[in-house]
Amino acid sequence: MKRDTVAKLRQLSHQLREQKLYAQLFSFARQEGVSLYMVGGAVRDLLFFQHLPTDVDLAVPERALEFAQSFARRIRGVYVLLDAAERTARVVYQKRITFDFTQFRAPTIEADLKERDFTINAMALPLDDLMTGASLRLIDPYGGEQDLEAGIIRMVASHSIRSDPLRMVRAYRFAAQFGFTVAETTEEEIGRCLPLLARVSAERVHDELLKLLGTPRATSTLRQMERIGLLYQLFPELEAVGDSSLPEYVWTELQGLEQILHHPAARCGELADRIQGYLSASPHRLPLLKLGLLLARSHLPEKKEPKAMAAWWEEVGERLRFSRADIRFVHHLLAHHPSLAPLLSSRPPERTRILYRLFKEAGDAVFGLFLWEMGRVSSRGSDQAWQHTFGVVQQSWQQLDTQIIPLLKRPRLLTGNDLQQVFALKPGPRFREILQEAEEAEVRGEIQSKAEALHWVRRRFGLAFSEEAW
Repeated sequence: MKRDTVAKLRQLSHQLREQKLYAQLFSFARQEGVSLYMVGGAVRDLLFFQHLPTDVDLAVPERALEFAQSFARRIRGVYVLLDAAERTARVVYQKRITFDFTQFRAPTIEADLKERDFTINAMALPLDDLMTGASLRLIDPYGGEQDLEAGIIRMVASHSIRSDPLRMVRAYRFAAQFGFTVAETTEEEIGRCLPLLARVSAERVHDELLKLLGTPRATSTLRQMERIGLLYQLFPELEAVGDSSLPEYVWTELQGLEQILHHPAARCGELADRIQGYLSASPHRLPLLKLGLLLARSHLPEKKEPKAMAAWWEEVGERLRFSRADIRFVHHLLAHHPSLAPLLSSRPPERTRILYRLFKEAGDAVFGLFLWEMGRVSSRGSDQAWQHTFGVVQQSWQQLDTQIIPLLKRPRLLTGNDLQQVFALKPGPRFREILQEAEEAEVRGEIQSKAEALHWVRRRFGLAFSEEAW
């Protein structure tokens, strides 16, 4: 064990002894005669980030479920059975701290660690040592400390990937999350196990994919996954795009978008706060923007039309168990992304009309389209193109936030009932045309009251007021 690791463990031991909840856990474990080991991500994050984890994995030699249930009662926490077969349960304390208790999958802690995925997650700390401070041991039979320092994702054993094929995706998710490299031997084993990914439930793949896409290094990691064929296991249709790999511009634009999403202040100035607010409004919005762009720019041969791409995405989204809201968001991105070109080349007041119609059809996905375009121009365009694009996006975002969206939340000045009573019109296709154009005139500020709206319709469409109305 390295000297700086010893120092970290001493600091952790001191912090834990001052924590009432950990003192209760330690006391209760001694009372019950149970040995507890802090394992997995808790140990990894402690050594890597040097702070107390709020999600703690604990390995228990036996009676894990019974111990967790009793401990939950002791601290008045919430007990959740996670997996009866794997003997895994969770205790949540005041919605702030989570303890996951898992029973040994082998006779000893060393053998139990061998069943874990990667060496950086196969280390353990005896809770007795930490709480007494008498001796501090890092149980690390597979070199996790060394790999953590070197920034390497390495499988624990030759069977690690085959025993749970989701670990293929997890390896690259950890690489993206921490800026690490997947070990060559691990990558070779992943290449041999690619077909096994079909065994994994869609829900588990969905969760790992979103976590990966949510990192600032998703683009470079996805390229690595493409190189070994893992990306095509997730999205088999992408393999039909080219002879060996996706076009370079796909990765260039995705990298540009990633910079905008994770570092908006670097280039977007006053728009940065609006971008961050937009992304934080939905937990999946950022990763979905990346996924949508990857699919949109890949130009699948038989699905080049935006509507066909959007329909194909619905099938993929359902297969990977995305929520209806997430599927709808990406659907709007794919279906409406060609509509941005007319907006960028238009001039007011025509731009207002296009923007209004685009928002009515795509909803808040229109802001995602703005981000796509800024990412594209930032990565591939000239400074002049960037200045133009950013200027239009900034003005459009402002107009949506301060004018169009507030207006659409208010009752309309003109209704179908008005058209029937005032102009004696019968309901039909013309209703929609008149009402939509009246709304657009309202957005442009040409009408501000019902009376103005009625006179505007009379002039615009050559209608006469009915005698009953006047």
